[in-house]
Amino acid sequence: MSVEYRKYFGKKFYKQKNGYWANMMPIHAHRWVWINHFGSIPNGMDIHHKDGDKDNNEIDNLQMLSRSDHLKEHWKCPIERAKRRIFLDKIRPQVHEWLRSTEGREKQKKDAIEGWKNRKKTTISCLFCSKQKITTQSWTKFCGENCEKKYRRRLGVDNIEVNCPICSKTYFKDKFSPKKFCSISCGAKNSAKEKGWKVKSN
Repeated sequence: MSVEYRKYFGKKFYKQKNGYWANMMPIHAHRWVWINHFGSIPNGMDIHHKDGDKDNNEIDNLQMLSRSDHLKEHWKCPIERAKRRIFLDKIRPQVHEWLRSTEGREKQKKDAIEGWKNRKKTTISCLFCSKQKITTQSWTKFCGENCEKKYRRRLGVDNIEVNCPICSKTYFKDKFSPKKFCSISCGAKNSAKEKGWKVKSN
């Protein structure tokens, strides 16, 4: 039985099950075509079929994109999204089973340990106290939890509007604060009521 093949720039390419044309170099036809027109492809860059047809490896149908942009283009295509969902639904149970297996747990543990060892350290300046701190979490903005809370209180980020149960006055409080009254005076009146003392009305 004859095998279907195509020639691009002097090399034979055969159609794979996934629809791409490849040879024994190994390289895909669309990448080979791009290289012969524009030279080497930088690391992290992909060659995208503009019309989504893997059979169309003409240079006018090819576009160089970053890996992330390439994935975004494929997710825009309804057919591609449907294929990916079918594939993910098929392998998801197998992946979950492997992750729960002894081999899977050991692999995750090993990867986690290696990941922590290789994390790069950086120095950050606390937004509240300006203290310098060395951390592996480059996104951190504070030297500690206390400074973060003080910073949020200063800006009133977590403030909510409530009514005092004693005088019905509206006031603002931190939503994480246990404060229940608008003032010390109202707090004292509440304590007096709980003890059965007579409280003068304002």
